[in-house]
Amino acid sequence: MGTTSICNADAVALYFRAMRVLICNSFFYRRGGAETYAFALAELLRSHGHEVLFFAMQHPENLQSDQQQFFVDYIDYPTINSNKTLSNSLTVLRRSIWYSEARRRISRLIEAERPDIVHLQNIHAHITPSIIPEIRRSGIPIVWTLHDFKLICPENSFYSIDRICEECRGGRFYRCAVNRCKKKSLGASTMAALEAYTHTALNVCRHVDRFISPSIFLKEKFEEFGWTQSRIEFVRNFLPDLGEPHLGGRGYGVFTGMLREVKGLATLLDALKKAGDPRFYIAGDGSMRDLLNQQAKTLGLRNLEFLGHLDKTRLSKLVKDAEYAVVPSEWFENCPYAVLELMAAGKPVIVSNHGGLTELIEHQRTGLLFEPKNSDQLAEAIRTLVDDPEMGRRLGSAARQTAEKEFGPERHYESVRRIYDDVLSSE
Repeated sequence: MGTTSICNADAVALYFRAMRVLICNSFFYRRGGAETYAFALAELLRSHGHEVLFFAMQHPENLQSDQQQFFVDYIDYPTINSNKTLSNSLTVLRRSIWYSEARRRISRLIEAERPDIVHLQNIHAHITPSIIPEIRRSGIPIVWTLHDFKLICPENSFYSIDRICEECRGGRFYRCAVNRCKKKSLGASTMAALEAYTHTALNVCRHVDRFISPSIFLKEKFEEFGWTQSRIEFVRNFLPDLGEPHLGGRGYGVFTGMLREVKGLATLLDALKKAGDPRFYIAGDGSMRDLLNQQAKTLGLRNLEFLGHLDKTRLSKLVKDAEYAVVPSEWFENCPYAVLELMAAGKPVIVSNHGGLTELIEHQRTGLLFEPKNSDQLAEAIRTLVDDPEMGRRLGSAARQTAEKEFGPERHYESVRRIYDDVLSSE
């Protein structure tokens, strides 16, 4: 009886104790999903009285940080890789797989700041998992949020040569080089395979106390690839502020995001043609912009407009006035913020029927599903929402209700705090 009371008292004391959390992520400016999450998590933790520290890479666009003197040096891989010399190749090899300087710098940061827990985000290539053994030597527990499939797929997305590819199953990472999965380059793909073999051989992940997966799909894919002994917990991403819903719109559809092959935009343009060329806006930029512009001209799409990159205010207004949105991804999405934000805005979303997208959108309740690369199905879904705005409002209302129930900050905090307490009490 007395022992139980003491244990309960210790648990209560641990829960209410303010912590010092060190968040590690390669980039320290608003760049992509991992950064969006890292900054939102930091503010969420601070709002509950915790202190947040950062470890990242130096970069011209970085925000200010009290820990920036410990950040690793900036490396510009695109520029280095554009000049293929032996010296540059060795630089990439030394830096991208196992970066000793990162180990030394995080050791100094830990000695100076003494965090209670370390929460890893995306650290590959720029910081590298080389920091993990160093953190464990300091006796500090480690939690790692998995934003992609990098630890089981050298290319990180299970997408190669315009198709879903899982040939690296069973640790056959050499298939990445054989298929030239990374940037369709033998050199980049060989480097990615070597990186995967190195981290597997060193078994650095044994030092991680808990992994967090933002989607059930990603969690099950890791377990399918043999990660049955690692603790992976599902905790959905969250939105710091759900904002106000805007049901209905001004009769147009939107796509927001990077213009990359894996995003299914060529299929989207074909579908728009088959759907009768409805009003549609594409907001974002990327390597496919010129090709997509040419495709739109060839198809004769007169009501499609490419808006390029929009600032937050303009993007918010575009989404607010949209009737519906399309996310036609051909790779396995994890838990994309674009979909969370669209649902919170009360917009029905048409998404590809695979990966983590099917956990967010329920067919004919919060949005519509179609088979990836199937422009006929996508065109039918677009016509459905264009012809029946009332259905779109009904789906958008249900999407907002789901967002309020599942994407709120307090729900996320309780889950992450429980994991922190669990790993700290196990030390």
